Amino acid sequence: MSERPHSTPSTPSGKHLRPSHARIVGAAVNPMLRYLGKLRARMYEVGFRPSDPLMGVVEKAYDALHHLSVVLHYQGCEKER
Repeated sequence: MSERPHSTPSTPSGKHLRPSHARIVGAAVNPMLRYLGKLRARMYEVGFRPSDPLMGVVEKAYDALHHLSVVLHYQGCEKER
């Protein structure tokens, strides 16, 4: 039997994230992004083809994490409310 989470007055969303919190999360995301960037570069260096399924997964992970880091960066640039 699963219990429903307690009700909240409003549903959380990214626009409710404080800029200071976006900077904290961004600081945690950046090392992972650098790792995936190095992994991707190394995979190409040793001869993985772009059509390789593993290469595709790494590319998608890198792209998603990069997108997240950009969104967090700009949210972190906003003034505190």
